[in-house]
Amino acid sequence: MQDFTRNLINTGDDIGGVSGAMFIDPIGTMASGKYSNDDILDSSWKHPIDFATTAINKIKDKCFITTAVCEYLGESDDCYTLRTLRNFRDGWLREHHPEDIDTYYAEAPSIVAAIKARTDAYTVFHSFYRDYLASAVRQIEQGQFNLAYETYRMLFEQAKSFVETGKE
Repeated sequence: MQDFTRNLINTGDDIGGVSGAMFIDPIGTMASGKYSNDDILDSSWKHPIDFATTAINKIKDKCFITTAVCEYLGESDDCYTLRTLRNFRDGWLREHHPEDIDTYYAEAPSIVAAIKARTDAYTVFHSFYRDYLASAVRQIEQGQFNLAYETYRMLFEQAKSFVETGKE
């Protein structure tokens, strides 16, 4: 069994029943060696796969298309546009259209990959911001949640067309 003690640092947090433990890089360059395998694989974890499940769930924090747009525009991962749309997704959208979130997570990564592979990716992502995202953020700010939802749905449909038709 892998020695998990190499991959821990002391965070002071209680994570999965192991106080102060947090995984870091696979070779453990910041290892403290404070915890044993028994500490990590206690009854609250049951199996090392719990760590992988936690990491996979973090992927769902992504707004794939919006993140790509903001990345191409030089914005950070915690820029106002991303924070606004993530809060909208995690609040109003999750309450009113949770099925759309599942569809988005299933389809958006391949959409973003297809657009990033294009020579005009910057132009495409910039048009997404100009034509959809800026409007959706304003609509959210004004409490027009249904309109923001429709605006983002139009963006998603437009983005899907780049994959479905190989649109140039």
